[in-house]
Amino acid sequence: IHIHTYLTLYITFGLSRRKKYKLINIIVQCSDFRKTSECINLFIKQASTIKVHKMSIQLPADISSYDRTTFKAWINSFDVVLCDCDGVLWLHNDIYEGASDVVNKLTDLGKKVYLITNNNMASRQEMREKCQANNFKLEIENMISSAFAMGQYMKHIKFNKKVYVIGSNVLANELESVGLTVIGRGPDVAIDSLPDQVKNDLGQMDDEVGAVVVGFDHHYSFPKLFKAVNYLRNENVKFLATNTDESIDFPFFTFPDAGAIVAGIKNITKIDPIVIGKPSKILSDVTLKDEAHREPKRFLVVGDRLNTDIMYGNNNNYQTILVGTGVHNMTDVQQIIDKINNGKDSTEDTKKLIPDFYISSMKELKIKLESI
Repeated sequence: IHIHTYLTLYITFGLSRRKKYKLINIIVQCSDFRKTSECINLFIKQASTIKVHKMSIQLPADISSYDRTTFKAWINSFDVVLCDCDGVLWLHNDIYEGASDVVNKLTDLGKKVYLITNNNMASRQEMREKCQANNFKLEIENMISSAFAMGQYMKHIKFNKKVYVIGSNVLANELESVGLTVIGRGPDVAIDSLPDQVKNDLGQMDDEVGAVVVGFDHHYSFPKLFKAVNYLRNENVKFLATNTDESIDFPFFTFPDAGAIVAGIKNITKIDPIVIGKPSKILSDVTLKDEAHREPKRFLVVGDRLNTDIMYGNNNNYQTILVGTGVHNMTDVQQIIDKINNGKDSTEDTKKLIPDFYISSMKELKIKLESI
C-alpha cells in the first residue's frame, strides 16, 4: 500500500477534526520526500505531539430493545450456551419465571446448552434431578460444576498424591472418582485448649499430601485453617480453589461462599491459588473438550456476576450477556464503565467485567424468543 494512503488510514481513528487536518498536513509535507523512511520519521516526530482521544466504553446492548430481525441475527451468532444457575435460572429452590422455557427453546433451536456453576456442593446428578423436576430438558452431560471441573483438572495433570480438602462431600467424591486419596472431609472441631489444639493438629499432618483443595465447607474451622496453611509451607504442595465467589445474597441474609475461605488462606500464605471454576480458562479446557473445535465467538456465557461469569466469558473471548436477576445489574456495569472512561481504573481485568449484552430476566428473554 502507498505510504501516503497508509498514513491517512492510520489517523482516521480517535482524532478530532482539527487534529486530523493537522496530521493530513504532515502527510502532504511527506510528498516532498523521495525516501519513504524520511517520510515516516517526519510523521512520527510530529504526530507524537498530538494526543489521541480515547474511545469511551459504552453500556452493553439491551437485547430486549432489538427488533425481530436483529434479535434473530443475534441468536444465530452462537452455537453453545454456557449458562450460570443461581441468580440466572433460579435462586436456591425458587425457579425464575421463563427459565426452563428459555433453555428448552434454545435447545430446540439447535444450541448446545450447558449449565455451569461454581457451586461445589451439588453433584451433577443432583443438578440433573433438579432440572428434570422443573421441566429443563437437559441431561447429566449438560451439567458442569466447579467440583466436577476440579476432578477433571487433577486427572488432566495426572496428579497422584494425597489431597487435603476443605470442601463439601461432593467435592471430595469428585476427587475420589478420579482415583485420588482425600483427607480432611467432614467436621474438624476445635477444642478449648489452644496448646493442645496445635499439638493435635500437627500430629495429624500427613507428609504424603501434595495439594490443598478449597471449596465451600460449612464445617470450616480453626483446625482446618491451621492444617491448610501449614501444608502450604511446603512449596511443593499445590494450592487449588474451586472458585472465589465471596458470597451469595438472598433476600434476607448473605451466605458466605468459598471465596471467603480462600481469601483467608491466601492472606496468610501469600500464595495465589490455581482457580478451576469461573472466571478461570481452566474450566473450559478440562470440561468442554468436545466443543474445542468451535470458534470462541460461537459461545455465549449467560450470567449474573461480573467478576466470575462475565470475566470467564471475556477470558475465553466468548460472547457474554448479563442477566439482571442476580448479584450484579446495569448500575454496577455503569459504575465500572465510568471508572474506565475517567481513567481511574483501566486495567485489562477491569475491562473484562463489561458484558457484551444485557437482559433484565429470563422472563424477558422468553418473550423475545417467542417472536422468532
